[in-house]
Amino acid sequence: MNWKRILTISLLTLSLAACEADQTSPKKEPSVIYEVNEQMMAKLESGVVEEAPILESNQEKVKFLWASDGDTAVFERIGKSKGSIGEQIKVRFLLIDSAEMKDKKTGKPQPFAEAAKARTTELLQSANEIIIETDEGDHYDKYQRLLAYIFVDGVSVQEILLKEGLAKVAYVFPPNIRYLDQFKEAEKIAINEGVGLWK
Repeated sequence: MNWKRILTISLLTLSLAACEADQTSPKKEPSVIYEVNEQMMAKLESGVVEEAPILESNQEKVKFLWASDGDTAVFERIGKSKGSIGEQIKVRFLLIDSAEMKDKKTGKPQPFAEAAKARTTELLQSANEIIIETDEGDHYDKYQRLLAYIFVDGVSVQEILLKEGLAKVAYVFPPNIRYLDQFKEAEKIAINEGVGLWK
């Protein structure tokens, strides 16, 4: 039995378990988790090797190293278009805010901080390809973190976190608003489903 088949069976089992839980529990579970996993599985099972996308001048391919929290991660540059190959860059995800891993008053993780960090780590570790994309405005914040949108296999990490209620739309500073409308719509899904930060 190959790894694709094992992964397919595992995802189907998770999906069925979620459906059963939905029928017995009044709480709604975010459907996006299963949609994203199904998209990734469809690509794997098709056996069709997709051509590498042509990157825009504001995009670069990177390798995930670790996540500091749900909205900040460290990557390694692997493309030739920007910086030095092998250079580590800390990236703050544009237009979202997740709970802090260390609350200023208590020193402990805020509610949903660990869940957001774990989900970000899961998405980035399991991706075949990670592309970061800058916007038209400032490229760095006051902490010298690169401000960017993050895509895993063509899917927006920010949008996933928003749909699952693990982040909120925040830090809106034009002209860095390329995906603002899309992100607001994703946030509405979490609000309507009452998940994560919106419980």
